[in-house]
Amino acid sequence: MGRKKNLAKHSQKNGDNQHGSTSDIDTDYDGMNISDDPNAIEYKIIHAKHPFEKRKFIESRVVTPSQRAITCCIQMNNGWASAADLLQFLQNNWSFIGKLNSKLPNNMPDTRILHINLAVKKKNIPLFIQDPNKPHYWTVNSSTDFAQLQDKTKYNIPNQQPGEVSKVEGEVTPDEPTSLEEIYKMENKDSFEAHIHEALKSYEHGVTLEELAEATKKHEGEPGLFQILPHVRRVRAVLIVKKSIGEVFEKNGVWTCYTEPTKIPEVAHTDFYPACLRTVDVTELTLDEFYNIIKSSKV
Repeated sequence: MGRKKNLAKHSQKNGDNQHGSTSDIDTDYDGMNISDDPNAIEYKIIHAKHPFEKRKFIESRVVTPSQRAITCCIQMNNGWASAADLLQFLQNNWSFIGKLNSKLPNNMPDTRILHINLAVKKKNIPLFIQDPNKPHYWTVNSSTDFAQLQDKTKYNIPNQQPGEVSKVEGEVTPDEPTSLEEIYKMENKDSFEAHIHEALKSYEHGVTLEELAEATKKHEGEPGLFQILPHVRRVRAVLIVKKSIGEVFEKNGVWTCYTEPTKIPEVAHTDFYPACLRTVDVTELTLDEFYNIIKSSKV
């Protein structure tokens, strides 16, 4: 193990001098010690720098400990990491990450917390982006050109409601969203996904993806979820999201807003009779005949 240094002083010196930005280490960490061994995981987390920090697009202090740890994990995995790997990394190192911010919750981070951090935007640009071909794999975003990001269809950009505030890490910043499910449900009435949902309602008996995409062509490129995707793929992505939260339904390639009414099977009154009486017309039986049938069948 390498020799120990005060975390606050050590990180501020390296972070500020090397990158010219304000370190996210504050006086809450005075007294903490960390190895100066570059191979130590704590050292790697503290010194992991997002491309936005290196380019001075944002100040280091706006990157939360969890987001820095996510950046670290991605960098340690050659630029890409699965959501499962990221969550495991956060959980494995939470005893250390939690000490970097006294306002962090003590409970172990879960998938919801991970997705909240992955969806964070700074100056309306996402910190992290995902591969549409492998939607569970994430990388750090190195582009600060939103128009350029929109032109690219290689990556999926997680959507975030503007103005939403999250206090997941005890901080209040306009860039933090709520949970992804809440974002989907709190859609703006003029958003792309709202228009898709409204159009789908007009098809009482359902519609195929291609037909719905053609019918909503006029809304192509409008603000909303998955804005950088081509129109048909974007419609499909919106439908899949809404299907996951029970707002739309799909069967054999046909999409609808309406569930099929449950058909109650017709039941004949004779179905309630004992087996010995189902083949006879009980209305034609005398009382004695009825009694003898019941008696002989030992019902």
